Amino acid sequence: MKTTNFTKEKDWRFIETLLPEDINETARAYKVFVRRRNVPNAIYLLHMFLLYVTYDLSFKDAAALISNTGLSTLSGPSFFERFIASGEWLKLILAQLLQSTIHSAPIGMRLRIVDATVITGLGATGTEYRAHVVFDPFSATITSVDVTDASGGEGLSRHPVDPSELLVGDRAYSTASGIAYVSGLGGYVLTRLNAHTIRICDDQKRVISLLSRESEIPEVGVIIYNLLLPIPPKRITATHKTWKLEHAIDWIPVRVMAARTIENKVIWLITTTPEEMLSAEQATEVYRIRWQIELQFKNLKSILNLDQLKSRQGPSAIPWILSKFVAAALMQKLADKDGVLSPYGYQISQDKRRLSSSGIYDLCTVDV
Repeated sequence: MKTTNFTKEKDWRFIETLLPEDINETARAYKVFVRRRNVPNAIYLLHMFLLYVTYDLSFKDAAALISNTGLSTLSGPSFFERFIASGEWLKLILAQLLQSTIHSAPIGMRLRIVDATVITGLGATGTEYRAHVVFDPFSATITSVDVTDASGGEGLSRHPVDPSELLVGDRAYSTASGIAYVSGLGGYVLTRLNAHTIRICDDQKRVISLLSRESEIPEVGVIIYNLLLPIPPKRITATHKTWKLEHAIDWIPVRVMAARTIENKVIWLITTTPEEMLSAEQATEVYRIRWQIELQFKNLKSILNLDQLKSRQGPSAIPWILSKFVAAALMQKLADKDGVLSPYGYQISQDKRRLSSSGIYDLCTVDV
């Protein structure tokens, strides 16, 4: 990910072409930009937000910098009021910017990596906010972001799912309810399995202990078990170990795979994909790609200082995080080798989207 200078007028004129066409209308709808007093339009307002978060300034200093650039004459308190009211608007802009090309994996299905990163401020003693992210490993781009406070746990049901899409996650996403959510939408799951926290049954619907079978795992190669995953009632209050199997609302066929690391540690994977769609060897290769999202988080924290939250629990915290991701989304568009960097690339891309949405031009890789 390359950095971008949001202060240069020539750079910003180009960046403006990447913004949603209805940005002024949505800003008024969300009551972020009601009157033109001190700010000409919503594009200028977004420019101000990006300057504020990319330079990590105080509101007073940000207002002074923005005044020097000639963008507005807002005072520090006025800028603060606009910023803290912008959360829902920034969510919409971010979603619009992340509507990008869908890439298919070599195995013929759309591949997405899901994960979350913790965002905290100075002096924090625990998690304060989480950014729940969906990542496309083939275009190396973020395709979806959801920001929550510490109470927003990780889970597959938090993310959008398209039919025939394969979601890859770590052990936090290995839950029966999450797998049922994805399966119900026609998608597939591949996650690392936590044998301590999920209940698995054989084809006779009898609970089995995966941990007791670790002696069966060879030193080299992958072993496969074709099993059933019982789905608990939606409003169950008991733990996964105490609710009764006869209350299961569904039984999902799964394949559980196990292999050993160089250190002889057993790694368990679970997937809802059938064998003809994804072999065990392919599944282990695909899971290794999950590491790419960790690298993306490192980039966001080193380049955009996403891990240096200024206001830990104040009203500006979530708009600050969302603005950082808007900046990241714009950088993705600038770095798109098939998009805006090629001659007339952005306009061609936009034309293709319009043609696809009208049914004239069939592009299976366009996310609408």
